Amino acid sequence: MPTHYEVEADALVQVLDHQTGEFAYPIVADPSLVLVVVLAAGAALAIWGLMAVFVNYAKWRDAVEAEKESRHDGEITAPRVGAA
Repeated sequence: MPTHYEVEADALVQVLDHQTGEFAYPIVADPSLVLVVVLAAGAALAIWGLMAVFVNYAKWRDAVEAEKESRHDGEITAPRVGAA
């Protein structure tokens, strides 16, 4: 039987397309396995997203450290105005 999920307000609703075919009633549609898969996929995407943020932060931090090391005093400073 065709089935899909829809978000209605703050609820995830399983929709059973039981009128498109000849199905035996009662119909039992257990969403628990599908829900576990959907939640696991969402968690995996969230973790992947966080890893991307941390990797980009690490690259930025390494670039700043490399810039500091390229200076003789280890600080990134703007030139003084009026310095001779």
